[in-house]
Order: sequence, then C-alpha cells, then structure tokens
Amino acid sequence: MLSYPEIDLALHSITGVPDTLTSGQSLPVSYLVQNLSDDPTYFSTWNEKLYFSNDSVFNPMVDNAGSRFRIYRGVVDANSDVEALAILEVPDGITGDYYFFIETDYEDSK
Repeated sequence: MLSYPEIDLALHSITGVPDTLTSGQSLPVSYLVQNLSDDPTYFSTWNEKLYFSNDSVFNPMVDNAGSRFRIYRGVVDANSDVEALAILEVPDGITGDYYFFIETDYEDSK
C-alpha cells in the first residue's frame, strides 16, 4: 500500500474584497495558497469553497456555503505559495454583516 506524506495547504492572504458587498454580486479576487508541507503537492488541481458566516469563527457545519471553484496551478513546491484567482459569488438574499472564509483543498486532494 502506498503512503503519501500529509500535505498542508493554507490560505495566506486575499485581495480585491471591498468592505461592502451586495447580495447576488460577483467579484474577482486573488489570494495566496501556501503549501506548509515539506513535500510538493501530488495533484495540480484542487477545489476551493467559499463560506459566509455571521461570526468570525469558521464552522463549515453552520456557515453558508457560497461559491465553489476549481484551482489549477500545477504542483505547488514544498514550503512555497501560489497565487489563485477566483470569482466569488455573494449568495442572493443575504443582508447584514458577514465574514467570509475560503476553505482551500476542501476535498483533500493532497
């Protein structure tokens, strides 16, 4: 049985998000995904998921899932990062103050 070392991808920073968003709005953003592992990624594509939350604590069980998007950047070397670009979709019908989170590699591609 083959065993792969654990790969740890993390969101580092995000740009392009204004302080105020509108229900149903689409906006382009860019962000850095870091490979915090001592090994390169095994896959060159992975999936990201955007969540909207009423509080500053990420909980995928209760936060509202928004956009899902596939990222292709090639293999990410050990202890390095890659810029990702995405179109974020604000869900229709939400109002009030929200935090948003991007879960990188939510399907755990490695």
